[in-house]
Amino acid sequence: MQNNLEEAGNELALQERIKSLIVQGEFEMGQKISEEQLAQRFGIGKAPIRRAIASLAAIGIIQVKPRIGTFIFSLNDAEFDQLNLVRALLECAAIRLAMSENASGYTLAMRNNVSSAEGLDFKDNYRRAYRELDRQFHKLSFVYAANPYLTDAYATLDIKIWAMRSLLTFPDSHFQSSLNAHRSIVVSLEAGDVDSACDRLQEHIRKSFSERERNLLSQIDS
Repeated sequence: MQNNLEEAGNELALQERIKSLIVQGEFEMGQKISEEQLAQRFGIGKAPIRRAIASLAAIGIIQVKPRIGTFIFSLNDAEFDQLNLVRALLECAAIRLAMSENASGYTLAMRNNVSSAEGLDFKDNYRRAYRELDRQFHKLSFVYAANPYLTDAYATLDIKIWAMRSLLTFPDSHFQSSLNAHRSIVVSLEAGDVDSACDRLQEHIRKSFSERERNLLSQIDS
């Protein structure tokens, strides 16, 4: 029994390592991968790799195409729009639940996140630091909503969103615009105006990828 538990834990850890590489841009959208490639990378046998691929394919992170190969996920324009629609619905649901569960703790955590972002030196290496804070900002609602089913529903979207972001270079104006949107959401939350916070969040998500960036992603997909 202990060996089975350890094996299951190791396989979950392997899946998380593969997800991290996708989010960090080590594997690009649409990139072909193989069991051999992953086995060499992680220094393990093919059997756990095969099981990890099957688990990630089940949630859409990896796409297995019979007689063609195994690929990191990719999105067309329609799928991109569908992802952002569901993302907005889930994040707004998480905001409402977080405010009902622990409004003071939640709003303080969101304010602290914005303050940390404001404290960044917007020069050479700030982009990675801001992306980490940006991702945390959007996940805090799920932390304070404290609903594992809602968190699980968001998890796959989160990986796809940040995998796409890792492939793009955004201008400085994007980061300032993102931070301004975060500020406005927090101001609404601090005022207890959940409807306004959700409206501002939806607008923020709608603008999170410009037409230029969407075109670049579609070129990667093709």
